[in-house]
Amino acid sequence: ALTLSCAPAQVTAQAQTMRWVRVDYYGALNVSTAANTSEIKTKYRRLALLYHPDKLVGMPKKQQKRAEENFKVIAEGKEVLTNPTTRQQYDDTIAMLPSFARPKHGRKSVFDKEDVKFGVGTVLIGFFTLTIVGLSINQRANQLSDKASIMRSRYFQQKFRTAKKVDKKMSPAEADFFDEFLRQEKMGFKQGWRHTFLGSIYALPWTLWKFPANRRKMSEERDAAKAEEDSIIAKEAEAAAAGGAKGGSKGGRDGR
Repeated sequence: ALTLSCAPAQVTAQAQTMRWVRVDYYGALNVSTAANTSEIKTKYRRLALLYHPDKLVGMPKKQQKRAEENFKVIAEGKEVLTNPTTRQQYDDTIAMLPSFARPKHGRKSVFDKEDVKFGVGTVLIGFFTLTIVGLSINQRANQLSDKASIMRSRYFQQKFRTAKKVDKKMSPAEADFFDEFLRQEKMGFKQGWRHTFLGSIYALPWTLWKFPANRRKMSEERDAAKAEEDSIIAKEAEAAAAGGAKGGSKGGRDGR
């Protein structure tokens, strides 16, 4: 019974969100996002006089339909924006959208069914996917740029020439020596797609699957280190006790 009673409310909330992402109430009422309740009501009264059904008599059907839609939008906008709770919810809903997908009065929304048949979730997922791909490409480009800078450095070139003199069979390619150079210098230079946002997300399931095993391994290593430390302390204590016993025995003989 609880599920049945909650379902209509959920559907209503979804329908409300889908309506909000298609309509720019601030633009329809010709007010700024910082407008107060008094300004919004004043603008509404002026616009309502223009688009009220009583004013539509004798107008062409096309204009009449557009005026009716405008009247509906400004009426909705007044109700939403003059209520602090619904206004905050509306602002939060619009703020979560990327700038290109935010509604603008007088322009079709990307969520209009006759224009693009995508839901809010699909647009957001697509936007964040493109963002992650773009950031990953930028990270990879920075890695390659940093690698090229290191290989052009005088220090790297000197180490490379020295290594070639020592090992005559060494590859003449500088790129082949790069990893060896990193090991010699103990540099923590991370390269490759696996060290980008995209690589991290791709490896996340494997990381989560290995997490319990890694946690057990860390716990075992910690216990082993503690046991070794306790053993060293016990041996030191035994050595100290043995040394004290020898010292006491020697003192007794000297006294006699």
